[in-house]
Amino acid sequence: MKKGIMLFALLSSFALANGPHKILEDRVENQAMVQKLVNSSTVDYDVDIYNNQMNFEVEIEGATEPTLDYSQLSNKIVNIVKSETPNINEISIIVKFDPTVGNDKILYSKIYTIK
Repeated sequence: MKKGIMLFALLSSFALANGPHKILEDRVENQAMVQKLVNSSTVDYDVDIYNNQMNFEVEIEGATEPTLDYSQLSNKIVNIVKSETPNINEISIIVKFDPTVGNDKILYSKIYTIK
């Protein structure tokens, strides 16, 4: 009986877990918010980690398309990732614009390899 309860508890914890990298993803998202990578009030950061790769998505909402220095933005993102997650080898950075009317638009997309 005890083995059955322990097995049930173990399987339940796996089913309810958010993934092995959830804490790191949250840490990187929080650092991006603290450092205010984009000066806009309606910015959403989404970080997904799998294996040694990371997808870093910046979604900006608004009425007009923002003007950003993408090389400076990507350098800040790479620095955050290096400091918070040293095991990441590759970062895919995507910057999207979500206008109030119309379809989303990808403003910037690039893959960086960290050595």
